[in-house]
Amino acid sequence: MYNLIVRNGKLVTPDRIYEADIVIQDGVYAGFLAKDSGVEAKEVIDAKGNYVFPGIVDCHAHLNEPSLMNSEIFDIKLGKISKRSAVDYDNQSGSVKNNLNDLVDRHSAEVAAFKF
Repeated sequence: MYNLIVRNGKLVTPDRIYEADIVIQDGVYAGFLAKDSGVEAKEVIDAKGNYVFPGIVDCHAHLNEPSLMNSEIFDIKLGKISKRSAVDYDNQSGSVKNNLNDLVDRHSAEVAAFKF
C-alpha cells in the first residue's frame, strides 16, 4: 500500500498529456499507473478535471509582507516570512533607483537573485 495516490488527473509529462494515477511513497513519486489501476493508498486525492504536473514547483509567489526596499525592511520581512515559507524567496517591488546601494548588502546576506 502506498502513502498517497493522486487519481483521475491529467498527467502532464514532457512528451504527452494522459489520464493516469500517480502513486507516492515516502514523499517521492513511486510511479505513474494506468487510470483506475486498483492500487490502494493511505490517502487519496481526486484530481478529476485537473492537470497534474509532477515535480513542478511554482517559483513565482507574492509574499505580502512589507515591501522590500532596504536592509532593515529585508530583515523584518525575513523574520515574518521564514516562519511560513518552505522555499527560498525574495521580493522586490517598486523602483530600484533609490536602493542600488542596498543591493550589495543584500548580496552579502546571500540573496540569490534580484528582479528589476
